Amino acid sequence: MKKILLVLMGAFLFSGMSVIAQDVVEGDAKAEALQKQEDKKQSKGDKKANKKKSKAEKAAAKRDKKATRQAKAEAEYYEFLANYKPIEKTGYEQVDEFIDQCNTLFASLATTEQEIGYIEVVTHQEYDDFTEDTITVVDAVRSKITGEEVERSDAAKAYTKASLTLTAATATTATLALQSANVVMSSISDPMQAIALTARIKPIAKQLKVTGQVLPVIVKRVNENRDALNFKRNNLADEAAPVEETTDSVTIVAE
Repeated sequence: MKKILLVLMGAFLFSGMSVIAQDVVEGDAKAEALQKQEDKKQSKGDKKANKKKSKAEKAAAKRDKKATRQAKAEAEYYEFLANYKPIEKTGYEQVDEFIDQCNTLFASLATTEQEIGYIEVVTHQEYDDFTEDTITVVDAVRSKITGEEVERSDAAKAYTKASLTLTAATATTATLALQSANVVMSSISDPMQAIALTARIKPIAKQLKVTGQVLPVIVKRVNENRDALNFKRNNLADEAAPVEETTDSVTIVAE
């Protein structure tokens, strides 16, 4: 009888240990599966984060490249205007008409640069309660050459005029850039003469391309300064006068 009890007890203990072992194995398997799932999720998140970072880095690199290209083009533009001399004519009527238009354009740009190039407009951004928007406020207007103060009204007039001139010049530049591609071939039939004239037109076409690239950016800056100068001046000029009520009407009291 004791042997039977011992056998049954041993079987019971063995069975219980097997169940415990099985639970441990199953628990380890679940833990391993959960860890794999978590690792997979983490890996996916890392890939997504790296991809997002890569896109941001590429976008930043693209912006830097564009800014560098723009700065180079502006440097070429201002150097050209500083040293501008009228382009010599060729003796071919159609080509010379094109050159005349280019000379008119470049002379106008050079004059505009002389009128506003020396002016430095110092500004800052601030929130305006009246307009409920961020505005550009002028802190100072001075000469880049001497550092002396420039009258704001004079600067405003110069920038307003420059805005009109440069806006018109942008359209003219685009038109002349298109003409430069075929002005020689459409007017010269002799291949040798055409080759010689093409060599003379090539630098003009290049300058038109550079000018067309930088003018929109320059116009934007000029307009921002124009608006800031005019906004400041208008605010000072249009300050509300005190109002005195009468029995018949409202009278504006001049200060």
